[in-house]
Amino acid sequence: MREQWQRRQRLLIRLDAARKRLGAAAQARLARAVVVLKEERDNLTRYRDELEALRPRADVTAAEAVHAGVRDVAADLRYWTIRADVGLLDVAWATKEAELELARDLERTRDRSVKHLDRAVNEALEASE
Repeated sequence: MREQWQRRQRLLIRLDAARKRLGAAAQARLARAVVVLKEERDNLTRYRDELEALRPRADVTAAEAVHAGVRDVAADLRYWTIRADVGLLDVAWATKEAELELARDLERTRDRSVKHLDRAVNEALEASE
């Protein structure tokens, strides 16, 4: 039994030593992680400062892009407005032409009817004489 007790004590000593080494390793890794985090914080701060320095230039570029987009939309709107006006003119011209042709047809029909009536009247006058 004594031998088992001594063995237990040796194992506890080894366990304590292993725990200390594990704690030391964890502390070392944590210290390295803290260093990395500080470096990353510094990098992020530097990136933020660089982005802030670029903001005025980005604002100008964005404004130019928006202005160019608005200019393009305005040009497209003018183009389609002209196309619509031309379309309306085409429709009006076609309507005028159709109405003019209808008026000509009506005049021809009227002239034929008047001639037919004149002939009928002349024949009736000749027949009554």
